[in-house]
Amino acid sequence: MQRIKRIAVASVAVAIAALACVAGVGCRRGGAKQEASTMPTEQATEFSLDAYQWDRRPLLLFAPHVGDAAYRRQKDLLDPAAAELADRAVLMIEVIGDQASADGVGVSTRAASKLRQQFGPRGAGGGMLLILVGKDGTEKLRSDTPVEARAILDLIDSMPMRQQEQRPN
Repeated sequence: MQRIKRIAVASVAVAIAALACVAGVGCRRGGAKQEASTMPTEQATEFSLDAYQWDRRPLLLFAPHVGDAAYRRQKDLLDPAAAELADRAVLMIEVIGDQASADGVGVSTRAASKLRQQFGPRGAGGGMLLILVGKDGTEKLRSDTPVEARAILDLIDSMPMRQQEQRPN
């Protein structure tokens, strides 16, 4: 009987971890988040921004490839602020070429294509593009040049919903 209980508890733990991974909450491989361009397609999940409305602030980062200089610069600006971005419920979405990830978890190429069609860079260049979407689902920032993390954090902090989050209950 004890063995059955242990197996049941372990199964529940694995199911919770899998659901968290699909939801983009703390799923990591080998201790480090993978870049969107290295996500195995068989591990990719379906994805929709609608599932995060009123809960998270999507920050979309588009680039033609991981070697893009503007993309690299933007990553260098954002990476040190990861904890502060997480504190503000930011969902980091990277769409690199035809692959994408949400908080480091690969999403389907169909979802990546949909994100690129909905938000992505226009024109032949198709370079780096950064877009911040508020919890209400509206676009708050769009930039085709790298943006300092502090500017993004300050913008979020100026939003009424964020100010409401910071008020004591």
